[in-house]
Amino acid sequence: MPEFLPIIDGRNSGKYSLYEVSCLSIQKYRRIKEMREDRDWTQQYVADLLHINRRTYGAYENGVNMIPVDILIQLSCIYETSVDYLLGLTNNKMRNH
Repeated sequence: MPEFLPIIDGRNSGKYSLYEVSCLSIQKYRRIKEMREDRDWTQQYVADLLHINRRTYGAYENGVNMIPVDILIQLSCIYETSVDYLLGLTNNKMRNH
């Protein structure tokens, strides 16, 4: 389990506070759902592309399970966007090649 350091005087030595991680997670889950819905795709369709169970994908999308890095990378390819965008680290949807 990763350790999170609280922000003290606006600094956190490059670590995220638990609050920031929670916000980042919410942003990430919302974006993968938005990307899927923008294409009128079902959870089953995306799960099939990822070779995972639909319930597993649904758990990622709803924030029940953390999304593994390899799945994030695959999602960025499927949605033709960057992992940074999916993680909410940028609002730029364009992927750098």
